[in-house]
Amino acid sequence: MNVSFAGRPEPVADPMEVAPAHEGLLITSGRGSIAFLPGEARTISWALREARRVGLLDRSGDASYQRFQVVALKDEPPIAHRAEHEAKHDAR
Repeated sequence: MNVSFAGRPEPVADPMEVAPAHEGLLITSGRGSIAFLPGEARTISWALREARRVGLLDRSGDASYQRFQVVALKDEPPIAHRAEHEAKHDAR
């Protein structure tokens, strides 16, 4: 299981300033908001297309953009369970 905690958003004038592999992107318009965690969007262009696809963005440009940092916690399985899983995977 993974749990991510978003930091305080910081406004950006241009969403292309965001590094999608390392920063989250929050897009807000009069229609709502959508957030992309770091690594979720390979490119900012993809994130903008997704926001348009779900009806959040239109051609008017009426949106604000914010970047945010994320702290992610990953729950690693116990070593014995991991070894058992790897053994099953190697047997395939």
